[in-house]
Amino acid sequence: MARNSGSYIQDDQAYQAAIARRIKENARKGRTARWLAEDPTRGELIQKIVEVLNMGRANDFICKMYDNYLEWGSLTVNQEAAIRRGFEKREEIKKERIEASRGSDFVGSEGVRTTFTLTLTKVFETDTPFGLAFVHKFKDENDNLVTWKATKRLDMAEGDTKKITATVKHHYVNKDGIKTTYINRAKVA
Repeated sequence: MARNSGSYIQDDQAYQAAIARRIKENARKGRTARWLAEDPTRGELIQKIVEVLNMGRANDFICKMYDNYLEWGSLTVNQEAAIRRGFEKREEIKKERIEASRGSDFVGSEGVRTTFTLTLTKVFETDTPFGLAFVHKFKDENDNLVTWKATKRLDMAEGDTKKITATVKHHYVNKDGIKTTYINRAKVA
């Protein structure tokens, strides 16, 4: 048994492992403080990563880089540059999508069942309290945006255009000023 300041250590191996962990953690804290102090935008970058993680929109690369940051207290120059390029690309894509959707207007009247000619632009899955749901994004012939969320996936491939009969659930304007018509009870005509 080793002796430390008047108390006996029962498991010297565990004690030494705890010391090693404490040394590593203190070194990580110091690296983090120095790394963040070198460039004030790094704190914002880490905050952006956390926001993406919390929204559930992070890819494997972002997850791995955040794990590296937590373990080592910093990112390498190349890792940081890659993350910044990724976020810049996301912003460009978002701006392009917003610009492409600026002309969107509402279609149909709320509560009225209508037949639309819609082109499927995207389908993605999302978890809900009621199970898995499919979000279908459409555009009509005038580039108006239409969205349908349901527990079943339409038998359409992205790019397909079909006549769809649905009830207009509601009209929505998002924070970017994009108008979208939400439908329910959709059925391919």
